[in-house]
Amino acid sequence: MPRKSPKICNTEECRKLTYDTYCDKCRKDTHREYKEQRIDKKEQAFYSSISWIKLRNRKKRLNPLCKVCLEEGRLTPVEIVHHLIEVKEDWSKRLSIDNLQLVCKAHHHKIHFGVDGTKYTKIKKVREHMRESNVTIVNGAIGSGKTTYVKEHMEHGDLILDVDYLWMAVTVVDMYDKPQHLTDIVLAMRNEACRVLQSKMDKDIRAWIITTAKDVEELKRMFNATLLKI
Repeated sequence: MPRKSPKICNTEECRKLTYDTYCDKCRKDTHREYKEQRIDKKEQAFYSSISWIKLRNRKKRLNPLCKVCLEEGRLTPVEIVHHLIEVKEDWSKRLSIDNLQLVCKAHHHKIHFGVDGTKYTKIKKVREHMRESNVTIVNGAIGSGKTTYVKEHMEHGDLILDVDYLWMAVTVVDMYDKPQHLTDIVLAMRNEACRVLQSKMDKDIRAWIITTAKDVEELKRMFNATLLKI
């Protein structure tokens, strides 16, 4: 089988050709730069531990593709298992599989050494809502990956409010087969679930609201929720 054609190194100022994401020199420089930031011996020991290696390998087996590249329409193998909330920020989340992001080296480099504030704001927002908000509204077009995103970041016991799944629950047919004479009933179920959730905001319930609605400001105010657009 012929070898794939070389491409230009992903480091902006480098023009060397490589069969990998980075040329050998840039890959070593990136690794050294990142490792030098780990001045905490406890953190260094963790990343060499058997428990981390097992968890990292388990996460990589779940999906072999970089999540950020996939959302941008490209298929790139996973090279790094990244902590959304870093170990030095919250030690208790170091072995939480829901706190891990599967990325390629290029995106991992941009996360740590120059996130541009536009293409990667989603990663930053995930970190913020995991610390600050119990309700997250995941908004986007049909087929944009909203439900997949929630499944990857939810925890056991989270409440998921998704109209598509309510349709399936009351009709037991395909998600996109929606008998229109039941629309009022399904929406009433969703609204009642939101009302009950609002009444229990003091119970520290984590919830995700998945919606294609263009205007979600009222929902956002209702729950003081984090809004993620997919």
